[in-house]
Amino acid sequence: MPVSYTILKDLDVVYVRYWGRASMAEGMKCFGDYLAHPDAHAGQKQLVDLSAVTVPISDYADAMKFMARMADMFHEAAPQTLLVCYAPHEIARQSAFVGLRSWAGVDHVVFRVMDDEAAALRFLGLPVDSIAELLASA
Repeated sequence: MPVSYTILKDLDVVYVRYWGRASMAEGMKCFGDYLAHPDAHAGQKQLVDLSAVTVPISDYADAMKFMARMADMFHEAAPQTLLVCYAPHEIARQSAFVGLRSWAGVDHVVFRVMDDEAAALRFLGLPVDSIAELLASA
């Protein structure tokens, strides 16, 4: 499956990486696995790395199903969640905007799409300038 996640517990951040031909169905499965993880919780910062996506995510019907699943976790009583997609090229940005649509209506999720890696990490308040550095520090 061309999507994985890693919970960086000490930084309270989830790093999600898509690569190749990613799909919302695979994203939904990964999200379900994340929800079942004992270290997962509402309000956890989310870093979605789309830099290695080679075919854009385009399954809009699955995006709507994904939103319904996310709404279960990110309900109104949940704390604010920061979510940033690192999308440094056009295919990644196309995929990110499918994801952005799936978060529509979830008011307490602050979603950004950024093409600068260091800026994406700063948005989440992380003390590093690269994803490689982030993963090495965990």
